[in-house]
Amino acid sequence: MERILNDEVQGITGTTPQKLDRIFSDNVHMTPLGSYYLALVTYASIFRASPVGAAVPAGINLTSGRHAW
Repeated sequence: MERILNDEVQGITGTTPQKLDRIFSDNVHMTPLGSYYLALVTYASIFRASPVGAAVPAGINLTSGRHAW
């Protein structure tokens, strides 16, 4: 979240409330974009490898896994 809020993640822009609304559907549940981003971060953390080239689910507006690496 810190990287998102500090404008370090391409494709997730806007004011702080707008960014949070793109990631969370309510106070605890993630949107599809939030779930995808979390999956990329989890992959990179567990495997210590870049998620670049990971499949992007339909409806997600990020182009590659580089956002989490």
